[in-house]
Amino acid sequence: MREMKDSGVAWIGEIPAQWEVRKIASVVPVVTDFVASGSFADLRDNVKYLDTPDYAMLVRTADLSGTRDNTVYIDKHAYEYLSNSNLFGGEIILSNIGSLGNVFQYTPMYERSSLAPNAIMLNGTKCNRYLYYWFLNPIANDELKRIGSHAVQLKFNKTQLKQMAIVYPPLEDQQKIAAHLDHKCTQIDKLIALKQQKIEKLQQYKKSLIYEYVTGKKEV
Repeated sequence: MREMKDSGVAWIGEIPAQWEVRKIASVVPVVTDFVASGSFADLRDNVKYLDTPDYAMLVRTADLSGTRDNTVYIDKHAYEYLSNSNLFGGEIILSNIGSLGNVFQYTPMYERSSLAPNAIMLNGTKCNRYLYYWFLNPIANDELKRIGSHAVQLKFNKTQLKQMAIVYPPLEDQQKIAAHLDHKCTQIDKLIALKQQKIEKLQQYKKSLIYEYVTGKKEV
């Protein structure tokens, strides 16, 4: 049986004896957001939102969750001005206002892209995929909501996030965990999709059944 030890953090509990608990700031080289590039006044002057395709896409959490109703673009000047939060693929993106607990790993959606407001980007670890699963796990997700619960509107900032604890296994273990979860979660997602197809067929059958009986096409 694996030897365990007290993590020293109440909401985490016990962890394997060879693992560590660290602060996000000590293990994630890049923790940044839209406002890292300048003051609100400078951002307003240098970044104009565009409705038609242009040099780069401004990526919102709604784009990542598939709930967007339009796409926002920025010109070359704005993209270069926002160099602190440009996206290239693989970055971890957290909603930090409102929908706390939403976690994404960015896959390029446009030739060039940069992070929109109301989100924080983390990058630069040797295994960003482990970092992704860390924030998806229920105890970390609840902690994000807890640290964001002290404001009138649910939100947290980069400073608060950097102080958050993370269970930090050796790199080899991180890679094994990420690969195993990728495999298992893919299997589960396929089962969910299959179940969803069955549900949709049953719903359609139910509608058809109601139609056929109430219109007299079938007898009771």
